[in-house]
Amino acid sequence: DYVSAWSGQNRNHLFIDDLDGDGKLEVASEVNGTWNRITIWDAAGTAIASANFGPGPAAPFKTVRALDLADLNGDGVKELVAAVADGLVVALDAKCQPLWSTRLASPAATLTALAGGRLLAGCDDGSVVVMDGQGTVQQVGKVDSRPAEARLLPNGHVLLATDKGQVTALQP
Repeated sequence: DYVSAWSGQNRNHLFIDDLDGDGKLEVASEVNGTWNRITIWDAAGTAIASANFGPGPAAPFKTVRALDLADLNGDGVKELVAAVADGLVVALDAKCQPLWSTRLASPAATLTALAGGRLLAGCDDGSVVVMDGQGTVQQVGKVDSRPAEARLLPNGHVLLATDKGQVTALQP
């Protein structure tokens, strides 16, 4: 069997942070395409943890659609949170072990860490979902179309842009 590699995979997020609280930087990123995974490397480039999400369509399809870092439980250590094409939002620890998963009614296109361990997911159907640090849905709103980008502003608001050009500032 043939498994394509470079032409069948893509990477869309890259984080450099102390993910395990040991004072040393780690690197976290996802790989999408023929094989889908989130991996954490040490500063020397050695893979130290990985969460596999199974095979998927080749690039430009994104199985891991969004990835962010958030201190979900207030312990000062950031967890990885990922939005997956099947509608799951998954939280992983620094060893890529699952902490929780929540299935949304529509798959998230964007995922943004908010203050207090909360998350904002912008979904394919235009819904905007706020979850707490355990993945429990707290609020649901709506914009005119699929969110394309979401940015946390210094004042705690989120600037959300849709694929139809609508730009909205939200106060989650």
